[in-house]
Amino acid sequence: MVRRIGRLSKNRLVLVAILIVCGVLLAGVPALWWQYKHYEYAYAALAPNTSRAEVLKQFGRPREVRQCSQSKLSWDAESLQIEATKCVEEYWYFSRISPEQWVIGFDEGGRVITKYHLVSP
Repeated sequence: MVRRIGRLSKNRLVLVAILIVCGVLLAGVPALWWQYKHYEYAYAALAPNTSRAEVLKQFGRPREVRQCSQSKLSWDAESLQIEATKCVEEYWYFSRISPEQWVIGFDEGGRVITKYHLVSP
């Protein structure tokens, strides 16, 4: 009788552990999908001269902040006639469910002057 109770307890622990993992997955996947779609929509709506504060409001904190890395500036793959030296800082946002990055570049005054979307193969 004691063995049977011990075995049931182990089975219940395994079942509870499986349910917890499933619950975390069910809650986590929609959150990751929401983040991905949120970046897509915010990026599509982003306009030149948007302030740094507005970018932070729309996108949240970037995962990385870097010096501008592009020698030629672009806006959604369209070349811009702006000197690359005018870009002083880039905010990098990364998807957690796909190999994508959204990059937003700022001038000295904290205004958006470039944006590009990268997708790794």
